[in-house]
Amino acid sequence: MKSKLMIGLLAGTTMAAAAFAHGGAEGVVKERMDGMMAMGQSVKELAPMMRGEITYDAEAVRAGARVFVEHSEGMTELFPEGSAGKPSEAKPEIWSDWEEFSALAEQLKVVSEGLAKAADNGLMASAAGMDAGSMMGTQSPVA
Repeated sequence: MKSKLMIGLLAGTTMAAAAFAHGGAEGVVKERMDGMMAMGQSVKELAPMMRGEITYDAEAVRAGARVFVEHSEGMTELFPEGSAGKPSEAKPEIWSDWEEFSALAEQLKVVSEGLAKAADNGLMASAAGMDAGSMMGTQSPVA
């Protein structure tokens, strides 16, 4: 559940950043917006593959995972106190629930490292009783 929340938060932040095209951001705010945009681009490239809509490409999965790892390492350093507000689109919950945000940033790193290592496994969800229609899969009903 937290993985889905994390992906949703990152995707939402990325889309917001892209929509405003950095709006004059500089320094740490621009750096984090650039990172979110890079991760968003990787999500756009990998999502159709994970849904089985395009051919699975292990190297593309590893490349996307590297982008996630690169931008998750030190992510919390890109959100110093006082860096909210325009042109940043970062949500205030980042600072009000810093512990949760820090945990999600670390979880993103760990999961992304695992994704890179597992890339050669392909879409094995159907063999594990899961629906390959989504990246996280859904459990098949037990008869």
